[in-house]
This record gives sequence, structure tokens and C-alpha cells, in this order.
Amino acid sequence: MRTLSATLLAEQKISQTPFARVYLEHGVTNYTFTTSSGDRIKSIEHKEEVYGSVAVITLDNSDYYFNGLNLFGYIVQIGWGATTGAGNEYSNSPNLWVVGYKTTSENGVLECVLECLDVWNLLGRNHVFVGGYKLTGTVSGTVLRGEKCTLGAVTGTVYLVAEDYVHIVSTTGTPVTGTATFSGGASQVVTEVTAIGAAETTMGWNSTDHSIEFIVESMLFGWITLTVDSDDPNAAFVTYKTSYTPQLGVTARQVIKDVMDFTRCGLRVESDGAMHAMYLDPAPAAVDYEFRLDVATYHNFKSSTNDRRLVTPNRIIVCNSYPSEKTPLYVGVATDSDSYTALGKYITQIIIMQNIGSQADADARATSLIARVKAEQSIGELLCPTINCGQEVLDWIKITDARNNGVISTGRVGAIS
Repeated sequence: MRTLSATLLAEQKISQTPFARVYLEHGVTNYTFTTSSGDRIKSIEHKEEVYGSVAVITLDNSDYYFNGLNLFGYIVQIGWGATTGAGNEYSNSPNLWVVGYKTTSENGVLECVLECLDVWNLLGRNHVFVGGYKLTGTVSGTVLRGEKCTLGAVTGTVYLVAEDYVHIVSTTGTPVTGTATFSGGASQVVTEVTAIGAAETTMGWNSTDHSIEFIVESMLFGWITLTVDSDDPNAAFVTYKTSYTPQLGVTARQVIKDVMDFTRCGLRVESDGAMHAMYLDPAPAAVDYEFRLDVATYHNFKSSTNDRRLVTPNRIIVCNSYPSEKTPLYVGVATDSDSYTALGKYITQIIIMQNIGSQADADARATSLIARVKAEQSIGELLCPTINCGQEVLDWIKITDARNNGVISTGRVGAIS
């Protein structure tokens, strides 16, 4: 959860005077709009989810202010808050980008409507490259994914950057050893290429290559930085290396979701402009925020639902192929004992994942998948009269319902709207 001032934290629990701010920025140009009387914000529809957030912002255009503007590509910060004794206070949600921009005229009402997407949705439209060459040598300076690489008469696009190599795709020919330069300019130094890997028709990673952290960072393509706040008990995100080969046409978002299934971590884009990896502890020692009806100093709520279901399937078997089709055969098995005890039988799901390259891969994927199935079987919904301005997806919250004999529910936030 984002940190709030003491005045905003207290006011949001009782406030009848909500406040919102929209900040747009592109290079040195920026605009600020608020819900204050006489300003331009008419409405904001904003939904945050773990793997994708969207917003539609409607602004007053009665003075034709937006007619001559081009806001495509602007970074958008939506700040939710309240009017407190200290003034108009707010907390910014994660960045969005303007991808839709229109002005409307109807019955004398002139409006500007901004359609905004977060980085997850942009990565969901960014397809993974296939093929290319691995250039091994001495990498120095700052080389970024997406830059143009020139090596003699050959050019290509940087796809991956590691300590001792870069991988380029979309090449104009076969690279040779020598000095490579990049579109970042002379200040980015050069790379001395000492070896050229064979031409590849697929892009992927093997179990001796790079960690989940490296693969995720590779898929961000410079849109956003990755920060590791905490890893799971097996250090699966930072140190675990898996075999993974994306299919032709798969998106960067799907690659990230696939490899995260090897871990018990989650990813969250935060208002600092970074993507944060964190361990999703199923029973954390402390809650990020608490809602309850019986104490005036806590955040109130109108209604809550708690939908609990038996875990099915209660056994997941993950294999790298059907039996007899591939050698060696790796089989990972994970179960939910509570569900098995209740039913007295296993309900089994068998999943074939051809990119699994070791027994450890199979075991990790099965364990992670059963954990995610268990988490998804207990869901709820909370409706509040006032917003928690600092709430973030994946926060661990606690709800005490005095109307329902003090029933306590806990869980992680999956969506905010």
C-alpha cells in the first residue's frame, strides 16, 4: 500500500469531499487537471488489475481548450484523494499512457475523452521477436533493448543484453566479429564482438541460461524498470533458471505470465514508475490495510461478499510430454490436502508443457500452479463509500464484519475500480 499523510489517511475514512487529480506529461510539456470547482475533470473510470489497468477520463472542453492539442503518448498519473485540513491531498496511482483521444460535441456539451492503458496492456500488444544472433564479447557502457546495432555492414535490433553478450534480431545479414556500435551514440561506448552464435529460428532460454528475473526484465523492453522487493522462500524469481521457448506470435505479457508460474511471487506496477516483484506470502504477519464497521477510526464499507469454494482440481500433474513421446520424461505433481480430505478422492488436471527442461522445472511449475488454484478459489468483493487512496493490487487486507457476527476475512487485492 502507498504511504499516505496522517491527514489524508484519517479523512478518507469519513470524507464527503473526495478529490482527484490528473497529470499529463510528455517530455517537458505537462498539464494538470483536478475535480476542484471550475476545473476540467468531469469523470474518471479507472480499473486496476494485476496484469492490466485502464482508464477513461472525461474533461470539460467548453472553451475548445483541447481542440488543437495532441495528447497521444502522454504519460498519465491519476491521483485519488480528499480535501483535508491540509488542503487537497492525493496519492498517485501507477502510470498510464494516452492511446485514445477524442473530442465530442452533443447538445451544447463539449468534452475531451482520454482512453489510457498501463504498461501491462502495452506489453500485451508487443509480440516477441523470433530468431537472430547471439554476439558474445565485451559489453561496456549502457546498451538498451530496442536500440539499433551496427556491426560492419550488418545492422540489427538489440533484443537481449547480458554481462557478456547481446542478442540481436531483424538483421540485414550475417554478423561478423569486430566492433559493434549502437544507436545510443558514442557515449554508449562499443561492444567488442569475439564470437557469433549460429543463426537461430527461435528465441528462448534453457535451464543453464538465465533466471526468471532476467527473462521478465528482458520482456519489459525498456518501458519500465524492474525492482525485486522480496523473493519466495525458494528464491525462484532471482536464482531459478528455467527452459522456456515462446511460441511465434506470443506477447511479452504472456511470456511474463508463463514464467511467473514457476514462482510464488507476484508483479505489481507502482507509482514510482517501476515494476516490483514480491513474494505472495499466503499468511503474512501484518496486513497492509484494514476495513471494519465496529470502530469509528477504521475504514468503513457498505457491503462485502466472501465466496469460498473447494479447491478443484486438487492434484496437478505437469509433464514435458505425453508418455513415450519424449525422453527424458519429467513429471511434477502437487496436491491440495484439504480438498483431498474433504472429497476422499483426487480430481486431477494433467498439463503438458513442452518447454519444461528438468525435473526441477516440472516440480516448480506444479507447486506454483496448485498454489494459484488455491488462491483463486477464495474470492470476495468489498464496496466502500470512500476510496482507500493508497490501495494497490496485491495488498493484503483484512475485513471485520460486525454485521455478520464479527466474521474476519483476509486476502490479496486482485482489482480496484
